[in-house]
Amino acid sequence: MRWEVRCKLCERLKLSTSVSQEPKERMSQVKKLSVLMVLCMLVLVQSTALASDFEPLLDTNIKAELTIWGWSQSLKALSANIEAFNEIYPNVTFRLVELPHKEHHMRLLTAMAARRGGPDIAPLEGVNSNQYAGRGLVDLTEKLEPYRDQFPAVKWGEGYSNGRQYGVPYDVGPTVIYYRADIFEKVGLDPDPENFPKTWDELLEVGRVLKEHGYYLFGWDYIAPDTLSFYYYRTLLNQLGSGFYDGNGKVLLGEEPSRKAAQLMLDMVNEGLIFTDAEYRQPGYFSALESGDIAAVLGASWFGGILKTQAPRTEGLWRIAPMPAFEPGGVRTSNQGGTTVAILEQSKNKELAWEYLRFSLLTAEGPIRIYEYSGVFPAFFPAYESPIFDEPDPFFGGQKAMRIWADQAKDIPLYYYMPTSPEDDYVVNAALVDILLGNATIEEALNEAKVKIIDNLKNYGIEQP
Repeated sequence: MRWEVRCKLCERLKLSTSVSQEPKERMSQVKKLSVLMVLCMLVLVQSTALASDFEPLLDTNIKAELTIWGWSQSLKALSANIEAFNEIYPNVTFRLVELPHKEHHMRLLTAMAARRGGPDIAPLEGVNSNQYAGRGLVDLTEKLEPYRDQFPAVKWGEGYSNGRQYGVPYDVGPTVIYYRADIFEKVGLDPDPENFPKTWDELLEVGRVLKEHGYYLFGWDYIAPDTLSFYYYRTLLNQLGSGFYDGNGKVLLGEEPSRKAAQLMLDMVNEGLIFTDAEYRQPGYFSALESGDIAAVLGASWFGGILKTQAPRTEGLWRIAPMPAFEPGGVRTSNQGGTTVAILEQSKNKELAWEYLRFSLLTAEGPIRIYEYSGVFPAFFPAYESPIFDEPDPFFGGQKAMRIWADQAKDIPLYYYMPTSPEDDYVVNAALVDILLGNATIEEALNEAKVKIIDNLKNYGIEQP
């Protein structure tokens, strides 16, 4: 393997291993060979590091097939390590089945109920994941115990049921503020990320200045059934260390964190800081970002890629800063989105499936291969030692965007999901629409949503503690 890498380097340098008899040519080739030796030594050091990062637990001559289901991006990510895995397990083949996102999750439920016909490995959207936990997935609690402090706390609320863990953490969406430095400077605000507002109260004051000059702070809509809940309310609840429920399923709506998050959103609406003329993440919204009508975005790491594709003419104008805290010195990060990866109980190759997930998700290099191949931001802390996290990003004015996201990921609080989470998002979103449009008070709307969520949980046999 190492000699193959060396040969590739030779080809890339167009270097022959034979040495000319002409003195000048010989001296030039000796210098090139010296450079080649250094490069090879670096490659060998890296190869040694990779080898020590993963020790096979099974017979490497095992012959078997692993089937992986997934939607487009997840399947691309989970296939990123196949070639490297086959260097260790050359006789393992993979069958990849791509399905639309919704169909993937529905067919998985069907296969689990039938106890046949499913894959060995399946990614689960975080918000959906607890519909599956404890219902036909392999319990990975003990296997994952050594890794608990190597992931953001938020990841342990996915694939969770009754204190047990049924999924391997996969990606994370550390959430930051993206803002237009050129607009800030134009209206007399400090564009330096180091001086970005540290609290929400300070950011509201920035929003007032932007409003005076005809700009909006953020943008959202009242059309999509989960925009307010997913992109804003859940993000704020997670930042506050809360959520819709605790780990036992107790519904937390109506308690202080839920009221505080809703009040912040209402304050922004009442002060006229929110652009609502276009549906979130639709063409009109992106046009407003590109024109500068909307000066900031509360978005996850993956939103950085969306900005690059949907507002390409704004390259170099955006900056990134941590979220403001609710109180001075408070938490300044949160999460949006994320996936966990499960092994089905019906799999005939459970240990081999675990071996592949361990190689792909629980080594320093596996998540980096996934990122480089699919753009999925890793959740595994050891991966953050890769030098790619310190590369300047010209789209964000040369900031080290990945290092910022990685630093934010480490402090994201725990957030629990329940089997009812997908439908509960809609319940809460409807409550937020009523609050923000003045159709109900915060207390009235949250209490009504709480009752509906408690009823949803009862349908799953989950009573209030």
